[in-house]
Amino acid sequence: MKLLIPSTLLLLFNWISAAQLDAQQPIVPDSSSSTTSLLGLHKSLVEHESITGNESHVAQFLISYLHKRNFTTEIQEVEPATPSSGPRSNVLAYIGKQRKTRTLVSSHIDTVPPFWPYERRGDEIWGRGSVDAKGSVATQIIAVEDLIRAGKIKEGDLALLFVVGEEVSGVGMKKANDLGLKWDTVIFGEPTELKLASGHKGVMRVEIKAKGKAGHSGYPELGKNAISMLIPALYALQNVGLPWSTKFGNTTLNIGRIGGGVASNVIAEEAQADLALRIADGDPADVQKIILDTVQEVGEELDVTFTKGYGPVSIDSDVPGFETIVVNYGTDIPYLQGDHKKYLYGPGTILLAHSDHEHIKVSDLVTAVKGYKILIEHSLRAAHRASSAVSSYNAAKTTDVDFQAVATLLGSAAAGTRSLVALQNTLASSILAQQTPAASFFDSDAGPYLLALSRSDHSVSSSAYYMAKMRRQQTQTPTTATSATHTNAATTTATGAQSTGAGTETATPTTSGSASTCNNNVWATVTNWISQSDCTKTSASSPELGGSAAPYAALAAFALGVIMLL
Repeated sequence: MKLLIPSTLLLLFNWISAAQLDAQQPIVPDSSSSTTSLLGLHKSLVEHESITGNESHVAQFLISYLHKRNFTTEIQEVEPATPSSGPRSNVLAYIGKQRKTRTLVSSHIDTVPPFWPYERRGDEIWGRGSVDAKGSVATQIIAVEDLIRAGKIKEGDLALLFVVGEEVSGVGMKKANDLGLKWDTVIFGEPTELKLASGHKGVMRVEIKAKGKAGHSGYPELGKNAISMLIPALYALQNVGLPWSTKFGNTTLNIGRIGGGVASNVIAEEAQADLALRIADGDPADVQKIILDTVQEVGEELDVTFTKGYGPVSIDSDVPGFETIVVNYGTDIPYLQGDHKKYLYGPGTILLAHSDHEHIKVSDLVTAVKGYKILIEHSLRAAHRASSAVSSYNAAKTTDVDFQAVATLLGSAAAGTRSLVALQNTLASSILAQQTPAASFFDSDAGPYLLALSRSDHSVSSSAYYMAKMRRQQTQTPTTATSATHTNAATTTATGAQSTGAGTETATPTTSGSASTCNNNVWATVTNWISQSDCTKTSASSPELGGSAAPYAALAAFALGVIMLL
């Protein structure tokens, strides 16, 4: 047996320390100079009018600002210049030459009309975009600058992306998919009252048009009033039952604009209404059918057009120390493709956005900088653990290493990031194909752990499926699992259960021989500790596993290092 060399000990210490830090999110007060920079940046952003379609000036300001602070900047043209406005462009910024990063921090630079100038009123800052979303843009940038100065962000860690067009169609974020980049985590900025949003409603827009026949208003029988055709349909839609859910509440319908006719003494030949729906449950197709059926029941010949929408969006909210909130507005989140973790956070309240009294508190801006720092550092720690696990797995493929230990490390990293989902699926598939010692793997505790992980992370369901299937195919009775540091007295089995989602089969592990809700073995205890589960019950068969699992985590990590160096 080879002895652990100092570099390996240091690696193991860093891995354990990173896991311990997840439970701690210290907030360090900003310096006065940082606050001054924050308010100056926010003021400059608000002073640049950037109503959707006219974002070129604020984009150029951001490019200049970031370039002066040694960021590498890229301009992604979304739409070319027109006679009335400059080109519409997204702004991407990162450190050094590495444009591929683990974390992305993003918000939008366009606003709704009309423009309201910047005004400071004590602790309040008024003006269009002061909340939505230039408050997020400013605090995101300052948070990143502070972390760079503190040496907590380096090249390859993080990028900034500021997009156009969020308020109308999401055209900027849709274009950002052409950058050819993927991230482990994306932190989106919108007004969430300094809380982590756990989800937001879906959005769909509807246009209803009526075509009548013009004529003199004194002889209505000679024409057909388009406005009169439209009104009954709108009344019916306001009273129709729409989908609802416990988490997101009711689907709502807003008649935002009506137009029609040319004069009071002329029978209106044309009329139009624009509607916006906030979807609380189901797919847009479900809501679309309700709208069409309701309009048809009215009996008028109306043209109904739908814009492509999306259903309710679930968002990650697993970072300790934040209150959570569900918001009713739409965001760019569904437009950015990729299997990344998604966080939504920002200063200010949406209840003041889009109004003639939009304003934000200075204290909220300062607090948001701290909040973004916590989210960024959390995402980078998770990415670091994922990277370490990938390296360990790649090393294990070429050596005779206990796959129980490898899978446990993979699972611990996956608890903090989704970047290892494909890697877990590869591992499970290779086990199913008997490219690895399947029987010994499943008689260990690693297989049931990954099954347990699938209960809290549905993206690992295919791994759970393969493992459950392999377990059921085994004809022999599972043997007692033994690790390098503890013998498990309980027998762990896994049973498959049919889920409701598109024929996907998932599995739930069950443990016999113990009343504990946690698996009675060192590996499962380590995993529960890393994922911050409550695993404090003491088993009659293994009383030494009750209480804090941190010592077992260190011991298991040490054992893993020994195995890797055999």
